[in-house]
Amino acid sequence: MVSIMNETLYVILISIIGMSVILYLISLINYRVDDRYVRCLFGPIPIRKLVIEDICDVKREYRHMSESWTNTIWMPTIRKRGVTIYRRTGGFKRVVVTPDDPDTFIRSIKNHSRFIPTN
Repeated sequence: MVSIMNETLYVILISIIGMSVILYLISLINYRVDDRYVRCLFGPIPIRKLVIEDICDVKREYRHMSESWTNTIWMPTIRKRGVTIYRRTGGFKRVVVTPDDPDTFIRSIKNHSRFIPTN
């Protein structure tokens, strides 16, 4: 009986530690707009690139059924800081990100020389 309780305790402890590590790793996702791409970075490692010419619009909103590269799982934060990038091509036409300063992020994409908005 004691052995089963110890095993259960270990499983619960390992699950809590595993979820904590996953949440910490998600919080490391960051975003950068450079000369050709909007990059989603995991620390210094790029994990997703969006070509700026492929972006047709950027809005400060959160859309369901989108490719999500948010750096939090807390929905109030995603709704508050969520930015939806609308693409011209690809399987998912919408990509949701949560930059620290959404307005500056949107401005940097819309003022980019390679950004071509659709009317």
